[in-house]
Amino acid sequence: MIQFMLSKKGIISLLFSLPFLMGGSCDKQKFEGIADVNQIVTYENISTDRTTFRTATLTTSDIKRNLSIPDDATITEVLIVGLGIRIRKNSDNTAETIRTSGAITGSDGLQQILWDKTTSDTGHATRHENINSTVREGVNKLKVILEEALIVNQFRSYTLILDVDPGFDRFSADVDIIINVEIEWEQCIETWDFVADGEKCSDE
Repeated sequence: MIQFMLSKKGIISLLFSLPFLMGGSCDKQKFEGIADVNQIVTYENISTDRTTFRTATLTTSDIKRNLSIPDDATITEVLIVGLGIRIRKNSDNTAETIRTSGAITGSDGLQQILWDKTTSDTGHATRHENINSTVREGVNKLKVILEEALIVNQFRSYTLILDVDPGFDRFSADVDIIINVEIEWEQCIETWDFVADGEKCSDE
C-alpha cells in the first residue's frame, strides 16, 4: 500500500491551462513537488514458537504502483526518511515479548535494515528504527535500488528478510515492514511570463 499527498498537481494543471484560456505571453517555468510514500511490506499469518525467517520479494512494478505524480514530471531525489515495523497480533497469540530484525538481500549480499530488537509491543503500534551506522549500509543499498527504479527506470528486484524470535511462546500475527520514502520531483509547465513562482526552464 502506497499513499501520496499531491495537492499541487491540480494547481499546476490549472496554471498550465489559464494562459491558453485567457491569452497573454507564456513562458516555461520549473515547479517542484514532494511525495511522501509509505511502502508497506506485509508478512501474513506468521505462527511459530521458535525463530522464523520470512521473505518478500519486491520488483520495480511494486515500487512504481500507484505512484501519482504528473506524467511529465522528473524525479530528482529519493530519500529514505524512516523505517518501521508493525505487529498485528491474532487472537491466539501468547507471546508477550519478541525479537525482530530485517535485512535486504540481492546479488551483492545481505545488509541489515532493521537491527535486532526486543519489543513487548504485540499490538498495532509502529516501532520506528533509527537510521544509524548499524543499518546505514543496508539503507543506502535500498536507496540505490529505489533510485534505479524511479530515476533511471531500470528493472530491479530485491528481497526483504524478516527474522522473528518469540522465545518459546506462541507468536501469531501479521507483521509489516514500513519504509518511509520522500520523493522529490520537478516539472516544467507553460504559464504566464509574469508568474514568478517557478524557476525558468532551460531549453532542451
